[in-house]
Amino acid sequence: MPTPDIILSLGTGLEADELVFRDKEEYDEFAATSSKAPQKQNRVKNVKNLLSIMKNQVQLNLDTERRWWKTVLENKHIGGRMHRFDAVLGRKVPAMHVVEEVTPLKNNVRGSMRNQQHFIDKIACILIACSFYFERRGECVARADSERLELPGVIRCRLADDISAVKGLAKFLKECKSPAIFVDLGTDQTFEVPLEAMESRGHWTDVTACIRIPKDNEETTTDLILRMPGLCTSTSQFSISGFPRKLMSYDFHTKQPDSLSSRHAVPIR
Repeated sequence: MPTPDIILSLGTGLEADELVFRDKEEYDEFAATSSKAPQKQNRVKNVKNLLSIMKNQVQLNLDTERRWWKTVLENKHIGGRMHRFDAVLGRKVPAMHVVEEVTPLKNNVRGSMRNQQHFIDKIACILIACSFYFERRGECVARADSERLELPGVIRCRLADDISAVKGLAKFLKECKSPAIFVDLGTDQTFEVPLEAMESRGHWTDVTACIRIPKDNEETTTDLILRMPGLCTSTSQFSISGFPRKLMSYDFHTKQPDSLSSRHAVPIR
């Protein structure tokens, strides 16, 4: 299965002290007990037992923090692609009929989101970069005067068929402090983003690009990024879909489909 470009989890907004299971032992004990709980209605001795089972299951579902970190630990190989956003409520969730408590709750959430604006900006940039992917075109070229193989192709946009979406991408990229640009970090080659056509007509033109990797058969990590200066405080470089990835020259001397062909383009999940 292809590695996902990003896995984003949205939290419940509950404070840490409202979560049910405070340690692994308590969680494991309940999970074991829950799995052995009676399943058939005629085996439930009374309503109290049934309500207790339902309550514990709801509590287990609400303990999303533990479930999230358990997932992260089980997928360390893609840990850098896993992100969680939790707009903290700052108070207990009121009953549905207590209408007067809704406004303070909304204000708390707005404040929490403002405090996490840098994280929101980062996720937005990741999603924008994942809108683009590299598709190989033609055979690799080994030039006598170079120690690298050239892998010709184009950078394509997943949203190319949606005019309004392409214009939306252009509007986002126009906010950069300097023009957004595609960069092969291995060789510092740059490839221009067709921003004018995107903004004026909502039209995407595939960008001709070329990835270069060493001729020797060493595994090389290649990263093709979209550089967006000024949109995120932590970095301006965001990998396009399917990158970074490890490539070997041997892969491109065979006649088998390689991971840079269109049929293997990594989808956004």
